[in-house]
Amino acid sequence: MKKVILLGIITMLLLACSKNDDKGRTLDPNAKLALNGAPTPKAETNPEHLSVREIVEQAAAINFISDQYGETGRGFADAQRDLENNRLLMYGSDIIEPHEGMMNLTFIGAHDNVIIRQTYFPGQTDPVGRPLRVIDTIAYLPNAEFRAAHDAVVKAYNAGNFEEVYRLFQQAYTFYPITGAEWRALKALGKQ
Repeated sequence: MKKVILLGIITMLLLACSKNDDKGRTLDPNAKLALNGAPTPKAETNPEHLSVREIVEQAAAINFISDQYGETGRGFADAQRDLENNRLLMYGSDIIEPHEGMMNLTFIGAHDNVIIRQTYFPGQTDPVGRPLRVIDTIAYLPNAEFRAAHDAVVKAYNAGNFEEVYRLFQQAYTFYPITGAEWRALKALGKQ
């Protein structure tokens, strides 16, 4: 009987220690990160810019550069379009490791984030025989703002302040309308 009680106490201690080993740093893998559209200034004069609503409706993917994977991206499914709040949603697996609940920095540590749309031309094909399509840059997330959001999320995560992490996931990431030509000009100047 003493052995059973001792074994029970040891098991409880091991479970308690294992919970403390990760310092409680597990996040909900179902949490989503919101990409919010910047309010369009009244002085906006570029007719080529889409409205925030149009960007959310037409976004095909977000392309970015990750330190780990280089140029990569994620597509947007209909379930990722929050039309009520005019924002795009990244899946939890883009920001949280699904099995461990730990932070995944592939996306939030990236740079040169651009939102694109794809326009297909029915019945037309490219030289290889694939459906003809045009890819347009329609929005971007400025690197300086993206890095600041990343730093704030990591700081809150390391402090175990998950309430702040989730708040930042909802409020800290903003996209701005832009054309492909404007994006290339910003990139050439190093101001993206």
